[in-house]
Amino acid sequence: ADGEAVTLSYGSLPAGASVTTNGSTGVLTWQPDYGQEGSYTIAFSCNDGHPDDIVEENMTIAVNHTNQAPVFSGLIDTELVEGESYSQILTVSDPDGEEVTCTLTEHPTGLTYDDLTRTISWVPSYDINSGNFAVSLSCSDGLDNTVQSASFSVTNTNRRPIAAALPESAIVHEGETLQLTVSCTDPDSGTTITYSQQDDLAGLGAN
Repeated sequence: ADGEAVTLSYGSLPAGASVTTNGSTGVLTWQPDYGQEGSYTIAFSCNDGHPDDIVEENMTIAVNHTNQAPVFSGLIDTELVEGESYSQILTVSDPDGEEVTCTLTEHPTGLTYDDLTRTISWVPSYDINSGNFAVSLSCSDGLDNTVQSASFSVTNTNRRPIAAALPESAIVHEGETLQLTVSCTDPDSGTTITYSQQDDLAGLGAN
């Protein structure tokens, strides 16, 4: 009422907070960080230069908890071949210390995840698992969840043909014809087997 200049001052501030003053006015700026949940009281005062003319006010700020989603690592793009054993332990944590549960949301046949050991395991089977496959894992703390995906590329592995067992020996008289049936199968589907004669014995032929 006296038209005198008024100065604004303030007490201690929470970590990360700041006040910009301009004479009798001020602006409080603060973005509470995670882990600053609680109640904070800030004292403000105004003075016109006279020791007895100080006005004090306290402001209380309540910071509520904000849940943070779980974080995990170890699920990455991977190249494998059929029949190769794959095992990967994931690193899973929650910034708030909450219990985290993870589950597979997308995966190829045979790939498994053990939430107790945080381990992804897989042995790509022959004929079934060659190609590219998406693997997705979702981890939740009960409130928020984090989803990550990776691509698994599996290369076909050629396997040797399997020959049916032949007799250890055979008896044939001179002038007679000996016929033995040789049979081979290939464990890889869609392949053609070619037969050839390796031992050059007179009169021996293969059809």
